[in-house]
Amino acid sequence: DYPDLRKHNNCMAECLTPAIYARLRDKMTPNGYTLDQCIQTGVDNPGHPFIKTV
Repeated sequence: DYPDLRKHNNCMAECLTPAIYARLRDKMTPNGYTLDQCIQTGVDNPGHPFIKTV
């Protein structure tokens, strides 16, 4: 469930805590998107170790 973000170098990995994820994981936007769909690109792209990305 909570993605392994230990090796990620992006702002999402820095800010998304297990508590925040647990609180928002079952919510859905008015257009039908879940938290997992919203963060998927950040999970798929861990970022460069010397460049912090959003």
